[in-house]
Amino acid sequence: MKWDAIRQRWAERSAREKRFLRALFAALVLYTVYQYIEGTFVFNAGTFEQDFTAYYAAAMALNQGQPIYNSGPWPLSRDNPLIGVPVIDGKNPRPHQYYLYPPFLAWSLRPLSRLPFWTAEWIWNILMAAAYWLGAVMFLRCAARSLLSRSETAAALILAAFWAPMFLAFRVGQITIMVMAALALHYVWAINKRDGLSGLALGVAAALKVTPLFFLPLWFFWRRWKIVVSALITLIIILLITGWRQNLQFVTGIMPQISLGENHPINHTLMGVYLGQVLKNWGWLNADDYRSIAVAHTLMRLLLMAGWIATWWGAWRPHDERTVSLGFACALAASIIWTPVARLHDYIYLYPALILLYIDLKKANSWLGWAILVFSIAALTRNLSPWLEMLSFDAISREILIRPHLMAAGGIWGFTLYRRLRLLYGR
Repeated sequence: MKWDAIRQRWAERSAREKRFLRALFAALVLYTVYQYIEGTFVFNAGTFEQDFTAYYAAAMALNQGQPIYNSGPWPLSRDNPLIGVPVIDGKNPRPHQYYLYPPFLAWSLRPLSRLPFWTAEWIWNILMAAAYWLGAVMFLRCAARSLLSRSETAAALILAAFWAPMFLAFRVGQITIMVMAALALHYVWAINKRDGLSGLALGVAAALKVTPLFFLPLWFFWRRWKIVVSALITLIIILLITGWRQNLQFVTGIMPQISLGENHPINHTLMGVYLGQVLKNWGWLNADDYRSIAVAHTLMRLLLMAGWIATWWGAWRPHDERTVSLGFACALAASIIWTPVARLHDYIYLYPALILLYIDLKKANSWLGWAILVFSIAALTRNLSPWLEMLSFDAISREILIRPHLMAAGGIWGFTLYRRLRLLYGR
């Protein structure tokens, strides 16, 4: 149905009907606010958010001059160096929670780690909420420029409040929320031709998590040199401030083992599905695990790299704002499915990708695109796994069907890539 027809129908309604619908919308907004506060702050009050506990312990370790990473080969196969950090009551309540991020995150939380743990956790939750809504609102404000109506923007904000990966990120105190906000601001500033700020946001995102670095080739091929240079300068400055030795240790010791993937049901990537079929023991790969699957695992990693090459494909051709937005949405989805490790909270990246997909469907209708959009919203706001699992017929199909969010990410990636290539090659 055309949007003009919907507006015409609204104009034809009686005053009583309009009052009823407005009251119904107000009730929905109030319930949304209630369940958001309940699911983020109240539900998590007094819990040791596992990821934030690791960040806090790493920041404390830096303040005390202690190491935050194991040295030597296979660092994640040995005892956690943060076991003895006195997070609260003289002990670490999450002794097996490794710090798996670049030093910049721990370094930036050093002031917060000087506060009592519970105070620091509350401040962290407030910062996460502020970052999430800043990123969402700024992104929608940019997208709403002649592309989204007020009612569509309101619906998108309500969707943001029900976005399941956001609640999971709050549950563990995950930095993914900050990364999503930085990427959203990066896109907004890029569209508004504020390339210096856009590169700054991308550099900060990449300093918190490595995956945003894979966005750089797109801007390189799109000849947005200021974004590329600004991002690289930001990364170099952060590297020098946080200490090049620790960054080198992360790149040469921690990151290679992370890139091997993790065999665990909560690893929701194609690599996670693969490892779940070939290994029995859960956890990070050790030397014996890798030796037994070296050839097949190398092929799987090549497949991941091929996925990123496909994501970048055609970026060197003449482009416009539409192909750029499709390329950004495709890269957001690729940062989930074509990486070795992703948790459910990492699927928070699909929110801006979904908005960009919706905007593109308004420009050019597609029943397949609408089906992917509706399925993705359902998969990332409701638990579809028990229903889809009943459709499985073997172990591999079960591993895929119990991950509807992975299917949604794959659908968004494939559809946005297909649309962008059709526009670029005129087919």
